[in-house]
Amino acid sequence: SNIIYFKSFGDFMKTYPSIGGPASGHKKPMTAFFKYDGSNIRVEFDRKKGFCKFGTKKNMFDETSEWFGPAIPLFHEMWGEKLESLIRKDKHLKTFQKITFFFEYFGEKSFAGWHDVADPKTLVLFDVNPLKKGFMCPKEFLDYFGHFENIAEVVYEGNYNEPFVKSIMQNDPPLISKLAIKQPIPEGVVCKGGEKHNLWACKVKTAIWKEELKKRHPEDWEELM
Repeated sequence: SNIIYFKSFGDFMKTYPSIGGPASGHKKPMTAFFKYDGSNIRVEFDRKKGFCKFGTKKNMFDETSEWFGPAIPLFHEMWGEKLESLIRKDKHLKTFQKITFFFEYFGEKSFAGWHDVADPKTLVLFDVNPLKKGFMCPKEFLDYFGHFENIAEVVYEGNYNEPFVKSIMQNDPPLISKLAIKQPIPEGVVCKGGEKHNLWACKVKTAIWKEELKKRHPEDWEELM
């Protein structure tokens, strides 16, 4: 099975697990979110320091980073004040010493981890992990953050099944984002289900995105999937 289960890590800063491709024989209730084609950006909130750490999936960075430095002022412009206000006011969120927020950082021309430096970017919130609590389940995530713009869009809610997987792969009906920055080739969806420490996730990608990936990276396309 390509299902992954979210576990807790004792990392310097919470990292995001790699998510496998479609699972076979899995028919559990889930929420499928639009998968944006960009880079995973993590931001840590500390109750005393505020938003104090920024990283990609594997590395920390600051504003001197050529590729990811611009994500920091963009985060403060788009998210900083409203997220901090929510945390400080919410009776549950304000009890956590640290919370890590996960965003997709991308522009219209971004593809498979590559970005055009001059391309306007956005930051879409897709996961949240309060310290020692684990990742929020889809319902909790949407209950807390669903009223904000620029969060991961829900494509489907229901059972994970083969007809659903096939429809995503064939991009039928077409995956069309409602966000201001749109990418010409939809990558697919990330499916999430379960709750608390039994969360699971898998991704399903469109055939048209896969074919474009093969064209651009004929030698190493499988590594970029």
